[in-house]
Amino acid sequence: MRKDALVELEERYVRAAIAGRAEVPDSTLDPLRVGEIYQGALAAEDRRTKGAFYTPPALVNHLLDESLEPLLAAAQTPADVLALRVVDPSCGVGYFLIEARRRLSRRLMELGSAEDPSCCLFGVDLDPVAVALATGLLPGATFFCEDALLGAWLEPGGYDVVIGNPPFLNRLESATAPDAESARSYRADGGAYTDLSAIFLSRALHWVRPVGRVAMVQPVSLLATRDAGPVRSACQDAGALVSLWASADRMFEAGVRTCAVVIERGAQQGPVTLLSGSPVEEVGSWADELPPSWGPLLARIQGIPEVRLEPTRLLGELADCSADFRDEYYGLIPFVYDDLAGTNPPLITTGLIDPAQCLWGQRTIRFAKSSYSAPRIDVESLPAKLKSWARRRLVPKVLVGTQGKVIEAVADEQGGWLPSVPVISVVPHSEADLWLLAAVLMSPPIAAYCAASYAGTALHLDAIKVSAKQVAGLPVPMDEGLWSRAGELVRTAQQRGSRDDLVEAGRLMTRAYESDDEVFQWWLARLGKAKPPPAR
Repeated sequence: MRKDALVELEERYVRAAIAGRAEVPDSTLDPLRVGEIYQGALAAEDRRTKGAFYTPPALVNHLLDESLEPLLAAAQTPADVLALRVVDPSCGVGYFLIEARRRLSRRLMELGSAEDPSCCLFGVDLDPVAVALATGLLPGATFFCEDALLGAWLEPGGYDVVIGNPPFLNRLESATAPDAESARSYRADGGAYTDLSAIFLSRALHWVRPVGRVAMVQPVSLLATRDAGPVRSACQDAGALVSLWASADRMFEAGVRTCAVVIERGAQQGPVTLLSGSPVEEVGSWADELPPSWGPLLARIQGIPEVRLEPTRLLGELADCSADFRDEYYGLIPFVYDDLAGTNPPLITTGLIDPAQCLWGQRTIRFAKSSYSAPRIDVESLPAKLKSWARRRLVPKVLVGTQGKVIEAVADEQGGWLPSVPVISVVPHSEADLWLLAAVLMSPPIAAYCAASYAGTALHLDAIKVSAKQVAGLPVPMDEGLWSRAGELVRTAQQRGSRDDLVEAGRLMTRAYESDDEVFQWWLARLGKAKPPPAR
């Protein structure tokens, strides 16, 4: 068949399914192309609310390699193969199941059988068009057009492999929030912020047989966020984490960074295979005890150097660390105005904080859907409660931004800046410690420690995100001499706009924490990707 004729046939097949007409497809149809055509037919908002972003072949094959292939290798007769049950609880047009069928057929042929293994395959999806397409592409498989999380469509403990790429849906966004019934159903599986995809992973542990495997694509938020903690615990209680894949490259049209986990139910935890990239390649392993947060595993995939810090004295003993909330954010909106030469306090957002640099008046920022080049706050016009808050913030402090490649902090020596959510304020108990605190926050060992400990919690895979509580829990160095010298260099770096002084401070702090040059070089490479300080 000519290529243009095949494309026309694929498009006609998808159009028929959308129109509600059942058609038996030609065997030459490419399921990947069918999925791409259907995804392209959906409006962008429909794709987002349905989570309809289909899985690249590299990930499909990786997850089947890790989940189905060990079972096929153990199957010694055609009956063993045909006894296997594979389910995708969010099957879309059936990518995983179609490839699973190919592998099942290949193993049957090796064992001398030409039987059709489609009876081994099960799929569930909410989208009736996707189910219609999948049914046409896999006519011998069993499909349900239902919500796998709410109905009794899947048999508890009934499947050897539970596999798929469930929808990534933020439960707090109005467009993707569940209804009340669904929310109650999900409550036992995770916190209020837990992505719906992680709920699928939690439920999969009940659908899989005692010696089966669960293999699922997940957002990287699964690995370290607090609300996904119950799901990670459930995985560890149910069996062993076999492998973890993650990649800095975007594998989907959606903006969410992804990972993929494979869980073997009933197994004792052993070394975890760590993988990355497309094509998927092994990059190492995790042989230590599996921690409650899986962020350190992601950090190892990313090549973040390990740092062991002695928590003999914590930053929170030297300063109060806090971040503001919605009340302050929304309360300030009517009182923000642009004025480069005014006297009211500048409003400092995360976007205005670079390492040892405040870019207020040099960089345009967005605040409450409006653009400002020099935002200030009319403090005297604030309501009494908000004015009291502002005055408490107008003291010498270190402001910490989030979502940077290193920890971005800047000292407000005069106490004249007002922070905006989610900037963290670090207020020293003694003003003499201001630059010492800044040196800690911008040090290479602390950056590596936070990047490894909280990997997967930021918006971007290679960004560092910390909370005020986590900042307060950071260890300070034992070598006070090197620390003091580094603090003076950070002060000079900020006052003169000197990157060289900041780098030398980083070198001294690496020694103060008794870390090695690998940590410093890692930090230096990431620091080099930040915007250089402006000339003075």
